[in-house]
Amino acid sequence: MEEWKDIIGYPGYRVSSAGNIWSNKIKRVINPPLDKDGYKRISLWKNGERKRKNYRIHRLVALHFIPNSDNKPTVNHIDGDKTNNHISNLEWATMAEQNRHKICVLKPNKIKNIVTV
Repeated sequence: MEEWKDIIGYPGYRVSSAGNIWSNKIKRVINPPLDKDGYKRISLWKNGERKRKNYRIHRLVALHFIPNSDNKPTVNHIDGDKTNNHISNLEWATMAEQNRHKICVLKPNKIKNIVTV
């Protein structure tokens, strides 16, 4: 079941465990664009301020739903799909863990072919 939480510091916006963003202003789920790296991103506005802040959705989901007791700096997409922002597909990681995941989990056949050539 999809769970919703208020986005800390941004009244009027909510994030869900499935990676959706709700805006109270427009009364619906926002359809976020992809940034230049292929991640879904959202611009959030604070009431009364003229500046907006851009966030990648996977980071908002992790910040609000996934404990980070080891204070790891990045969020990894377990299946490698940058648009799958469901909490079951996200985990906190270090850059070393991200790189190891990319090599050992997401592209093992490409690495084996390079080594055997």
